[in-house]
Amino acid sequence: MISKGYDRKAIESLFSPRSMAIVGASPDSFVSRRVIDHLRKYDYRGRIYPVNPKYREVQGLPCYRRVSAIAEDVDTALITVGARNVLSAVADCVEKGVLSVTILSSGFAESGEEGRKRQAELVEYLTDKKIRVLGPNSAGVVNFKDRIPAGPSASAALGIVDGGRIGLVSHSGALGATLINRAQDRGIGFTYFVSPGNQMDLTSEDFIRYMVEDNDTKVIAAYLESVNTRGFVEAVTIARDAGKPVVLFKTGRSQGGKRAAAAHTGAIAGQEEVFDALCRRLAVVRVDDTDELMDLARLLVEDRSPGQGRLAIVSDSGGAAGVFADIAQPLEIPLAEFSGVTKEHLLRTMPSFGTVQNPLDIPGGFEIDPNIYPSCLKAVLNDSGVDILVIPVTVPMGRPAELRSKNIIGVWNETRKPVLVSWMGGSLTGRGAEYIDRAGVPNYPSPGRCIKMVRYLLDYHQMVARFSPLNDSPVAKEMGVAMRDPTLRVYTEHGSKELLARYGIPVSREIVARTTEEAIQAAEELGFPVVLKIHSEAISHKSDVGGVYLGIKDREELRNAYDDMRKRIESAYPGLEPYEVLVQEYLQGGLETIVGLKNDPQFGPVVMFGLGGVFVEVLKDVAMRVVPVTERDAEEMVREIKAHPILAGVRGHPPKDTEAIVDVIMKLSNLGMKMYGQVAEVDINPLMVYGKGQGAVAADALVVEKVRG
Repeated sequence: MISKGYDRKAIESLFSPRSMAIVGASPDSFVSRRVIDHLRKYDYRGRIYPVNPKYREVQGLPCYRRVSAIAEDVDTALITVGARNVLSAVADCVEKGVLSVTILSSGFAESGEEGRKRQAELVEYLTDKKIRVLGPNSAGVVNFKDRIPAGPSASAALGIVDGGRIGLVSHSGALGATLINRAQDRGIGFTYFVSPGNQMDLTSEDFIRYMVEDNDTKVIAAYLESVNTRGFVEAVTIARDAGKPVVLFKTGRSQGGKRAAAAHTGAIAGQEEVFDALCRRLAVVRVDDTDELMDLARLLVEDRSPGQGRLAIVSDSGGAAGVFADIAQPLEIPLAEFSGVTKEHLLRTMPSFGTVQNPLDIPGGFEIDPNIYPSCLKAVLNDSGVDILVIPVTVPMGRPAELRSKNIIGVWNETRKPVLVSWMGGSLTGRGAEYIDRAGVPNYPSPGRCIKMVRYLLDYHQMVARFSPLNDSPVAKEMGVAMRDPTLRVYTEHGSKELLARYGIPVSREIVARTTEEAIQAAEELGFPVVLKIHSEAISHKSDVGGVYLGIKDREELRNAYDDMRKRIESAYPGLEPYEVLVQEYLQGGLETIVGLKNDPQFGPVVMFGLGGVFVEVLKDVAMRVVPVTERDAEEMVREIKAHPILAGVRGHPPKDTEAIVDVIMKLSNLGMKMYGQVAEVDINPLMVYGKGQGAVAADALVVEKVRG
C-alpha cells in the first residue's frame, strides 16, 4: 500500500474531472462502451479521450495512441486494459502529468500470488510519483451532484434522485450499485458513490473524509471489508467534529465473512469484537445488514434529536400497536407517558370506543371523521414528554390511504422530532407508501426494521454525547504500527501482580517460597486458610498441571500439598529451576469476574470485562472498549454485559461493588496507555468482587510482555 496521505485535489479530479482519458477503449469493450454511454447520458461537459493504438475512432470520438499524445491537459484516466498492461498504462499517465487514475482492471492482490506480485510492482513504481490511484479492481466513482459517472458502475444507469444527501463508499462495486438501486426506488438520493477496490493508494477513509468536507453530504454510509485503522480513526473523528454521522456495514463477523473479505480485497480483517469497541468509541454506528445501512442513513439525514428517547406509537390497529411495543421493550426503548393535556385532547377527539394510552390505537378514525387522525398525531407530537413518534400503517385502501400519507407528511414537516413510519400494507394501499417515500419521511416495511432504527438513533446520539477523540493519545499516534519481530515474555503471577499494584489495582496478599518451611512460615504470616500455587514463568496454566491447591486449612495439609505438587510439577517439567511456590490468602465470598487488556495489532490496546467461568468461556458475554477508557465508558461496560443483573443483585443476593470494577477497568486502561508497545496482554482472572462498598481484588493475574527481537 502506498502511504501518501489525504489528497483533496486528486479526489476532486476523480469526482469532477474537466477531462477524462479512457485507456483501452474499443468498440468491442463492454467496460469502455458503458463508461462513454453513461457520460453521454448525463451530458458530461468535459472532454473525453479514448486511448487505444489500434483505433482512430471509438464511439464517434477521436482515439489516441497514448495518453501522452493528447495535446490538452488530462485530469483523470480510467484504465481498462488487462492486468499485465496496467503498469505501462499508468506510466504513460505519469508522463502526461495526469492527476489521478482509476484502475478498473482486476487481476491484482485480490486474485492470488501472481496478482499480489503484480500489485507490489505497481506500488514500487508509484511510491515516488505524484499521481494518485483508485483501485485496482475498482468500479470507479459516480458524482450524482454534478451528474458525472466516472466508471462503469450500474449505479449510473439507474437515473439520479435530485437533492441527495448521502455519500456511499462500498468495497464491492456490485453491492454498492444494488444499494443505490433499492434506495433510489424509495426516493433516497446520493451525492457521491465510490468503489475503492484494492485500495492500493487512495482508501475508503480518504473518501469518507472528502464526503465529510462536502457541504451537501449529510451522512456517510459505508460497506467495508477491511479498514486502515489510523485513517479510519482520523476520518470518522473529522466526521464527528463536523456533525456528520458515519453508518457502517462491515463484513468479517464470521470466519466465512473474513475469508470472503480477504479474497475480495486482499486485506486481512481485524478482530471484530475489538472493532465494535472502536466504533462505539468513535460514534460510528455499525449495522447488521445492507437494508439497515440505507434505512439508518436515511433517518440520520434529517438530523433530528431523539431527546431522552421516549417513544410514542400511534397506530390504526391495536394489534400492530402491541407488536411495535413488544419489539421496543427488549431493545430498552422507553415508552412515553402522555401528559394530562394530551389525554384530554385525545379523549375529546377520538371515538368513544378508543382507549387513551401509549401505544395509541385510533380505531376507525378515517371512517368516522378524516380530521381525527391528524389531530391525534399532532397532539401526541406536541406533548413535551414525547421525543419520538412511530406511526404503523396497516391496510388503508384507496382514498383513505392517500389522505393518511398526506396527513403524515404534514405533521412530519411541522415538527423537528423524529417521526418514523412503518407502512406495512402492500398493493391494496395504492400509492400511499410511495407518497411517504418521495416526501422523504423515513419509512420501513416491517415493525422490526422500524423499531431497530429507533434503537440505532438513540445509540448514535448517546455515542456522540460521550465521544472522546483518540487522535491526541499516544496510542492513536502509533495505532496499527506493529512492533518488528516481537517476542513475548510471560510474567509470573507474582510479577504480574506487582505491576498491577504499581498502577493502583488491588491484588491478593501473597508470599513467594522455595521450601516447605518457607511455605509454612508464609501461610502463618498470611493466616490460614491459604492457596498454594506453582510459581514459574514457564507455567502459565497452573491448574492444567496440578499446580493449584485451594483452601488449605493447616500446616500438615500444606506440607502434604507442597509435596504432592512438587511430584506433579517435576513429572511435567523435569529439572525446573528455580522451584518456587506462591502462598496466597484464600479469597472467599466474592463473585468471579475477568478484566483484561489486549494489544490488538490492528486497533491498539483494548480493555475487556465480563463475569468469569461459563459467562466468558462459553457465552462470550464480555464488553470491550478501546483505551483510553473514561469513567463513563467503564460504567457502561459493567452495565452492558448480559449478566449485569447478577452484579446488580438478584433473588436475594446483595449487589456487588461495581464502582470497584469501574476503578480497576480505568486503572488497567491507564496501564495500557503508559505501557503501550511494552505489554501485549494482561489477564486478571479472576477479579474477585465483593458486596457494595467492599471492593475488588485480583486473585490471579498474567502479564505478557513484548520484547524486541
